[in-house]
Amino acid sequence: MRPAILNPLFAPVTTLSGVGPKQDKLLRYLLSCSETPRLVDLLLHLPASVIDRRNRPKVRDAEVGTVVTLEVTVDRHRPSRNARAPYLVYASDETGDVVLTFFRPKGDYIEKMLPVGAKRYVSGTVQMYDGVPQIVHPHPILDEAAFAKLSGIDPVYPLTEGLALGSLRRAIAAALTKLPDLPEWISPEVLNRCNFPPLKEALTRVHGPQELTDILPENPFWSRLAFDELLAGQLALALVRAQLRRPAGNRHAGDGHLRRKIIDALPYALTNSQAGALDAIAADLEKPVRMLRLLQGDVGSGKTVVALLAAAAVAEAGKQAALMAPTEILARQHAKTITPLAERAGMNVAILTGRE
Repeated sequence: MRPAILNPLFAPVTTLSGVGPKQDKLLRYLLSCSETPRLVDLLLHLPASVIDRRNRPKVRDAEVGTVVTLEVTVDRHRPSRNARAPYLVYASDETGDVVLTFFRPKGDYIEKMLPVGAKRYVSGTVQMYDGVPQIVHPHPILDEAAFAKLSGIDPVYPLTEGLALGSLRRAIAAALTKLPDLPEWISPEVLNRCNFPPLKEALTRVHGPQELTDILPENPFWSRLAFDELLAGQLALALVRAQLRRPAGNRHAGDGHLRRKIIDALPYALTNSQAGALDAIAADLEKPVRMLRLLQGDVGSGKTVVALLAAAAVAEAGKQAALMAPTEILARQHAKTITPLAERAGMNVAILTGRE
Protein backbone atom coordinates (compact mmCIF):
# COMPACT_ATOMS: atom_id res chain seq x y z
CA MET A 1 0.00 0.00 0.00
CA ARG A 2 1.25 3.47 -0.88
CA PRO A 3 1.53 5.86 2.10
CA ALA A 4 -1.03 8.66 1.89
CA ILE A 5 1.71 11.30 2.05
CA LEU A 6 2.84 10.21 -1.44
CA ASN A 7 -0.59 10.56 -3.07
CA PRO A 8 -0.01 14.14 -4.32
CA LEU A 9 2.99 12.92 -6.33
CA PHE A 10 0.86 10.34 -8.14
CA ALA A 11 -1.76 12.82 -9.32
CA PRO A 12 -1.93 13.12 -13.15
CA VAL A 13 -0.14 16.08 -14.71
CA THR A 14 -3.47 17.21 -16.17
CA THR A 15 -4.42 18.39 -12.67
CA LEU A 16 -1.87 21.19 -13.10
CA SER A 17 -3.04 24.54 -14.41
CA GLY A 18 -2.21 24.96 -18.10
CA VAL A 19 -1.66 21.26 -18.80
CA GLY A 20 -4.41 20.17 -21.16
CA PRO A 21 -4.97 17.29 -23.59
CA LYS A 22 -2.36 18.57 -26.06
CA GLN A 23 0.34 18.86 -23.39
CA ASP A 24 -0.72 15.50 -21.97
CA LYS A 25 -0.04 13.82 -25.32
CA LEU A 26 3.35 15.52 -25.69
CA LEU A 27 4.38 14.68 -22.11
CA ARG A 28 3.44 11.03 -22.60
CA TYR A 29 5.84 10.87 -25.51
CA LEU A 30 8.56 12.85 -23.71
CA LEU A 31 8.39 10.85 -20.49
CA SER A 32 7.80 7.46 -22.19
CA CYS A 33 4.47 6.91 -20.43
CA SER A 34 1.64 4.87 -21.94
CA GLU A 35 -0.87 6.75 -19.79
CA THR A 36 -1.07 10.31 -18.50
CA PRO A 37 2.19 11.01 -16.62
CA ARG A 38 2.12 11.64 -12.91
CA LEU A 39 3.65 14.58 -11.09
CA VAL A 40 6.51 12.37 -9.91
CA ASP A 41 7.30 11.52 -13.55
CA LEU A 42 7.47 15.22 -14.34
CA LEU A 43 9.62 16.07 -11.32
CA LEU A 44 12.14 13.37 -12.19
CA HIS A 45 12.59 14.76 -15.72
CA LEU A 46 15.77 16.63 -14.83
CA PRO A 47 17.46 19.47 -16.75
CA ALA A 48 20.33 18.71 -19.09
CA SER A 49 21.97 22.13 -18.80
CA VAL A 50 21.35 25.72 -17.74
CA ILE A 51 21.43 29.15 -19.33
CA ASP A 52 23.05 31.91 -17.31
CA ARG A 53 21.08 35.11 -17.86
CA ARG A 54 22.96 37.04 -15.18
CA ASN A 55 25.44 38.29 -17.78
CA ARG A 56 24.18 41.88 -18.22
CA PRO A 57 26.66 43.89 -20.27
CA LYS A 58 25.99 47.12 -22.12
CA VAL A 59 25.26 46.75 -25.83
CA ARG A 60 28.76 47.79 -26.90
CA ASP A 61 30.31 45.25 -24.48
CA ALA A 62 28.12 42.30 -25.50
CA GLU A 63 30.36 39.48 -26.73
CA VAL A 64 29.28 37.84 -29.96
CA GLY A 65 28.18 34.24 -29.52
CA THR A 66 27.32 34.53 -25.82
CA VAL A 67 23.96 34.61 -24.06
CA VAL A 68 23.39 38.04 -22.56
CA THR A 69 20.61 40.01 -20.94
CA LEU A 70 20.35 43.60 -22.16
CA GLU A 71 18.49 46.51 -20.64
CA VAL A 72 17.29 48.50 -23.64
CA THR A 73 14.77 51.08 -24.73
CA VAL A 74 12.56 50.24 -27.72
CA ASP A 75 13.13 52.83 -30.49
CA ARG A 76 11.06 51.68 -33.48
CA HIS A 77 9.56 48.71 -35.31
CA ARG A 78 10.03 47.61 -38.89
CA PRO A 79 7.34 45.05 -39.71
CA SER A 80 8.11 42.34 -42.26
CA ARG A 81 7.34 43.21 -45.88
CA ASN A 82 6.44 39.61 -46.77
CA ALA A 83 6.20 36.20 -45.16
CA ARG A 84 9.92 35.48 -45.58
CA ALA A 85 11.24 38.81 -44.35
CA PRO A 86 11.95 39.17 -40.62
CA TYR A 87 10.18 41.57 -38.30
CA LEU A 88 12.80 43.92 -36.85
CA VAL A 89 12.70 45.88 -33.62
CA TYR A 90 15.38 48.53 -33.12
CA ALA A 91 16.41 49.12 -29.52
CA SER A 92 19.32 50.78 -27.75
CA ASP A 93 21.01 51.81 -24.56
CA GLU A 94 23.41 54.65 -23.94
CA THR A 95 26.27 52.71 -25.53
CA GLY A 96 24.80 51.51 -28.82
CA ASP A 97 22.04 49.92 -30.89
CA VAL A 98 20.81 46.34 -31.11
CA VAL A 99 18.33 44.74 -33.51
CA LEU A 100 15.78 42.25 -32.20
CA THR A 101 14.81 39.90 -35.03
CA PHE A 102 11.64 37.81 -35.29
CA PHE A 103 10.58 35.45 -38.05
CA ARG A 104 6.89 34.90 -38.76
CA PRO A 105 5.56 36.64 -35.64
CA LYS A 106 1.91 36.10 -34.75
CA GLY A 107 -0.44 39.06 -34.88
CA ASP A 108 0.41 42.06 -32.75
CA TYR A 109 2.38 40.00 -30.25
CA ILE A 110 5.62 41.93 -30.77
CA GLU A 111 3.97 45.35 -30.46
CA LYS A 112 2.48 44.30 -27.12
CA MET A 113 5.74 42.83 -25.83
CA LEU A 114 7.96 45.66 -27.09
CA PRO A 115 6.03 48.93 -27.17
CA VAL A 116 7.95 51.90 -28.55
CA GLY A 117 9.54 53.99 -25.82
CA ALA A 118 9.35 51.24 -23.19
CA LYS A 119 12.26 49.83 -21.23
CA ARG A 120 12.66 46.09 -21.60
CA TYR A 121 15.06 43.36 -20.54
CA VAL A 122 15.79 40.97 -23.41
CA SER A 123 17.88 37.80 -23.37
CA GLY A 124 19.43 35.80 -26.14
CA THR A 125 22.57 34.99 -28.10
CA VAL A 126 24.32 38.01 -29.60
CA GLN A 127 25.13 37.85 -33.31
CA MET A 128 26.48 40.43 -35.77
CA TYR A 129 24.62 41.35 -38.95
CA ASP A 130 25.86 44.17 -41.19
CA GLY A 131 28.06 45.34 -38.33
CA VAL A 132 25.14 45.74 -35.93
CA PRO A 133 24.52 43.47 -32.92
CA GLN A 134 21.32 41.48 -33.17
CA ILE A 135 19.42 38.89 -31.15
CA VAL A 136 17.14 36.49 -33.01
CA HIS A 137 13.93 35.65 -31.15
CA PRO A 138 15.01 37.00 -27.77
CA HIS A 139 13.54 35.17 -24.79
CA PRO A 140 12.43 36.12 -22.27
CA ILE A 141 11.29 39.70 -22.88
CA LEU A 142 10.44 41.30 -19.54
CA ASP A 143 9.49 44.60 -18.04
CA GLU A 144 11.24 45.82 -14.90
CA ALA A 145 8.76 44.26 -12.47
CA ALA A 146 8.93 40.82 -14.10
CA PHE A 147 12.72 40.99 -14.41
CA ALA A 148 13.05 41.58 -10.66
CA LYS A 149 11.48 38.13 -10.09
CA LEU A 150 13.80 36.36 -12.54
CA SER A 151 16.31 33.97 -10.99
CA GLY A 152 18.87 34.61 -13.69
CA ILE A 153 19.63 30.92 -14.25
CA ASP A 154 17.22 28.97 -16.43
CA PRO A 155 17.19 25.16 -16.61
CA VAL A 156 17.18 23.59 -20.08
CA TYR A 157 15.33 20.28 -20.45
CA PRO A 158 15.26 17.55 -23.08
CA LEU A 159 12.15 18.26 -25.18
CA THR A 160 10.01 16.68 -27.86
CA GLU A 161 8.65 18.32 -31.00
CA GLY A 162 5.74 20.62 -30.23
CA LEU A 163 6.54 21.07 -26.54
CA ALA A 164 7.82 24.53 -25.68
CA LEU A 165 10.54 24.91 -23.08
CA GLY A 166 8.57 27.60 -21.28
CA SER A 167 5.50 25.37 -20.99
CA LEU A 168 7.54 22.55 -19.53
CA ARG A 169 9.23 24.88 -17.04
CA ARG A 170 5.87 26.21 -15.86
CA ALA A 171 4.47 22.70 -15.45
CA ILE A 172 7.49 21.56 -13.42
CA ALA A 173 7.36 24.71 -11.27
CA ALA A 174 3.69 23.98 -10.54
CA ALA A 175 4.50 20.35 -9.71
CA LEU A 176 7.15 21.48 -7.23
CA THR A 177 4.48 23.29 -5.21
CA LYS A 178 2.72 19.93 -4.73
CA LEU A 179 5.85 18.21 -3.39
CA PRO A 180 5.29 17.29 0.29
CA ASP A 181 7.91 17.28 3.02
CA LEU A 182 8.76 13.60 3.04
CA PRO A 183 10.24 11.76 6.02
CA GLU A 184 13.91 10.94 5.49
CA TRP A 185 14.69 7.37 4.45
CA ILE A 186 18.47 7.67 4.06
CA SER A 187 20.46 6.90 7.18
CA PRO A 188 21.81 9.93 9.08
CA GLU A 189 25.35 8.61 8.72
CA VAL A 190 25.10 8.65 4.91
CA LEU A 191 23.41 12.06 4.89
CA ASN A 192 26.21 13.57 6.96
CA ARG A 193 29.04 11.85 5.11
CA CYS A 194 27.75 12.83 1.66
CA ASN A 195 26.36 16.24 2.69
CA PHE A 196 22.99 15.33 1.17
CA PRO A 197 20.14 17.88 1.45
CA PRO A 198 16.52 16.79 1.97
CA LEU A 199 14.81 15.39 -1.13
CA LYS A 200 12.50 18.38 -1.51
CA GLU A 201 15.42 20.81 -1.42
CA ALA A 202 17.39 18.70 -3.89
CA LEU A 203 14.56 18.67 -6.45
CA THR A 204 13.88 22.36 -5.93
CA ARG A 205 17.51 23.36 -6.49
CA VAL A 206 18.00 21.14 -9.53
CA HIS A 207 14.85 22.50 -11.20
CA GLY A 208 15.45 26.04 -9.95
CA PRO A 209 19.24 26.38 -9.76
CA GLN A 210 20.65 29.33 -7.89
CA GLU A 211 24.19 28.65 -9.04
CA LEU A 212 25.53 27.20 -12.29
CA THR A 213 26.97 24.26 -10.35
CA ASP A 214 23.64 23.20 -8.83
CA ILE A 215 22.94 20.66 -11.59
CA LEU A 216 26.43 19.18 -11.81
CA PRO A 217 26.50 15.44 -10.99
CA GLU A 218 29.11 15.93 -8.29
CA ASN A 219 26.96 18.54 -6.55
CA PRO A 220 25.04 17.35 -3.43
CA PHE A 221 21.64 18.19 -4.99
CA TRP A 222 22.07 16.00 -8.07
CA SER A 223 24.02 13.34 -6.14
CA ARG A 224 21.17 13.07 -3.63
CA LEU A 225 18.71 12.26 -6.41
CA ALA A 226 21.09 9.73 -7.94
CA PHE A 227 21.57 8.04 -4.56
CA ASP A 228 17.79 7.85 -4.06
CA GLU A 229 17.41 6.16 -7.44
CA LEU A 230 20.20 3.69 -6.68
CA LEU A 231 18.86 2.93 -3.20
CA ALA A 232 15.31 2.43 -4.51
CA GLY A 233 16.58 0.03 -7.16
CA GLN A 234 18.61 -1.97 -4.68
CA LEU A 235 15.72 -2.19 -2.20
CA ALA A 236 13.33 -3.28 -4.95
CA LEU A 237 15.81 -5.94 -6.07
CA ALA A 238 16.24 -7.14 -2.47
CA LEU A 239 12.46 -7.47 -2.08
CA VAL A 240 12.21 -9.46 -5.31
CA ARG A 241 15.09 -11.71 -4.28
CA ALA A 242 13.49 -12.30 -0.87
CA GLN A 243 10.20 -13.22 -2.53
CA LEU A 244 11.93 -15.64 -4.91
CA ARG A 245 13.80 -17.31 -2.06
CA ARG A 246 10.74 -17.61 0.17
CA PRO A 247 9.42 -20.97 -1.17
CA ALA A 248 11.22 -23.90 0.41
CA GLY A 249 13.95 -25.55 -1.60
CA ASN A 250 15.68 -28.92 -1.40
CA ARG A 251 19.17 -29.65 -0.15
CA HIS A 252 21.28 -30.60 -3.16
CA ALA A 253 24.87 -30.90 -1.88
CA GLY A 254 26.69 -34.17 -1.19
CA ASP A 255 29.83 -35.06 0.69
CA GLY A 256 32.30 -33.59 -1.84
CA HIS A 257 33.81 -36.83 -3.18
CA LEU A 258 33.01 -36.06 -6.85
CA ARG A 259 34.26 -32.51 -6.53
CA ARG A 260 37.56 -33.72 -5.11
CA LYS A 261 38.03 -36.13 -8.04
CA ILE A 262 37.43 -33.34 -10.59
CA ILE A 263 39.78 -30.96 -8.80
CA ASP A 264 42.48 -33.68 -8.72
CA ALA A 265 42.00 -34.22 -12.48
CA LEU A 266 42.54 -30.55 -13.31
CA PRO A 267 45.93 -29.69 -14.85
CA TYR A 268 46.00 -26.60 -12.62
CA ALA A 269 44.99 -25.54 -9.15
CA LEU A 270 41.81 -23.56 -8.53
CA THR A 271 42.34 -19.89 -7.92
CA ASN A 272 41.31 -18.38 -4.60
CA SER A 273 38.34 -16.72 -6.32
CA GLN A 274 37.20 -20.01 -7.87
CA ALA A 275 37.53 -21.84 -4.56
CA GLY A 276 35.65 -19.09 -2.76
CA ALA A 277 32.85 -19.12 -5.34
CA LEU A 278 32.54 -22.89 -5.12
CA ASP A 279 32.34 -22.77 -1.30
CA ALA A 280 29.59 -20.13 -1.48
CA ILE A 281 27.58 -22.16 -4.01
CA ALA A 282 27.95 -25.37 -1.99
CA ALA A 283 26.83 -23.54 1.14
CA ASP A 284 23.72 -22.35 -0.70
CA LEU A 285 22.98 -25.86 -1.96
CA GLU A 286 23.07 -27.20 1.60
CA LYS A 287 20.31 -24.82 2.72
CA PRO A 288 16.57 -25.62 2.48
CA VAL A 289 15.92 -22.41 0.49
CA ARG A 290 16.31 -21.58 -3.17
CA MET A 291 19.72 -20.48 -4.36
CA LEU A 292 19.77 -17.14 -6.14
CA ARG A 293 23.31 -16.32 -7.14
CA LEU A 294 25.27 -14.80 -10.05
CA LEU A 295 28.75 -16.03 -10.92
CA GLN A 296 30.62 -13.18 -12.60
CA GLY A 297 34.01 -13.30 -14.29
CA ASP A 298 35.93 -12.25 -17.37
CA VAL A 299 36.29 -14.49 -20.41
CA GLY A 300 38.75 -17.26 -19.59
CA SER A 301 38.60 -16.73 -15.83
CA GLY A 302 37.31 -20.27 -15.16
CA LYS A 303 33.55 -19.94 -14.73
CA THR A 304 32.85 -23.19 -16.60
CA VAL A 305 34.93 -25.25 -14.15
CA VAL A 306 33.06 -23.70 -11.22
CA ALA A 307 29.77 -24.56 -12.93
CA LEU A 308 30.95 -28.16 -13.42
CA LEU A 309 31.90 -28.43 -9.76
CA ALA A 310 28.51 -27.03 -8.75
CA ALA A 311 26.87 -29.71 -10.94
CA ALA A 312 29.08 -32.32 -9.26
CA ALA A 313 27.83 -31.20 -5.84
CA VAL A 314 24.28 -31.89 -7.02
CA ALA A 315 25.28 -35.25 -8.52
CA GLU A 316 26.77 -36.25 -5.16
CA ALA A 317 23.25 -36.00 -3.75
CA GLY A 318 22.00 -38.40 -6.43
CA LYS A 319 20.39 -35.71 -8.59
CA GLN A 320 20.83 -34.55 -12.16
CA ALA A 321 22.16 -31.13 -13.16
CA ALA A 322 21.85 -29.19 -16.43
CA LEU A 323 24.31 -26.63 -17.74
CA MET A 324 22.48 -24.39 -20.20
CA ALA A 325 24.11 -22.35 -22.96
CA PRO A 326 22.55 -19.72 -25.26
CA THR A 327 23.83 -21.22 -28.52
CA GLU A 328 24.51 -24.72 -29.85
CA ILE A 329 28.11 -23.84 -30.65
CA LEU A 330 28.76 -22.75 -27.07
CA ALA A 331 26.94 -25.81 -25.72
CA ARG A 332 29.23 -28.14 -27.72
CA GLN A 333 32.29 -26.18 -26.61
CA HIS A 334 31.27 -26.64 -22.97
CA ALA A 335 30.58 -30.33 -23.52
CA LYS A 336 34.02 -30.81 -25.03
CA THR A 337 35.61 -29.06 -22.04
CA ILE A 338 33.77 -30.72 -19.18
CA THR A 339 33.19 -34.28 -20.47
CA PRO A 340 36.75 -35.56 -19.83
CA LEU A 341 36.81 -34.05 -16.34
CA ALA A 342 33.35 -35.38 -15.46
CA GLU A 343 34.21 -38.88 -16.68
CA ARG A 344 37.31 -38.92 -14.43
CA ALA A 345 34.89 -38.50 -11.52
CA GLY A 346 32.50 -41.19 -12.83
CA MET A 347 29.83 -38.71 -13.97
CA ASN A 348 27.86 -39.27 -17.17
CA VAL A 349 27.60 -36.29 -19.57
CA ALA A 350 25.12 -35.93 -22.43
CA ILE A 351 24.45 -33.03 -24.75
CA LEU A 352 20.93 -32.05 -25.78
CA THR A 353 20.37 -29.46 -28.52
CA GLY A 354 17.61 -28.65 -30.94
CA ARG A 355 18.89 -31.15 -33.49
CA GLU A 356 18.92 -34.13 -31.09
